[in-house]
Amino acid sequence: MRAGPNISNSHERSNPADSAADNKASTCGGLVDVILEIGRERQRIVEAMKVALLRGDDPEALECARELTGLPRKNAATPNRA
Repeated sequence: MRAGPNISNSHERSNPADSAADNKASTCGGLVDVILEIGRERQRIVEAMKVALLRGDDPEALECARELTGLPRKNAATPNRA
């Protein structure tokens, strides 16, 4: 009987490249989850802005627009100063 090729058991040695690939895949998966969550949050804000515009609530629509662009919401308790 002929001897087959020398195949090592995967439990004997760990390939660092495989480990790095696994880490990269899990990092990418986590990154994709964050990106999807940001997209869902932005969609929620767009929907809130649409509802505000449809009911004629311009100040609320503007607050949503500020939030979408990354500007902080203005504090309703603070009066506007000219």
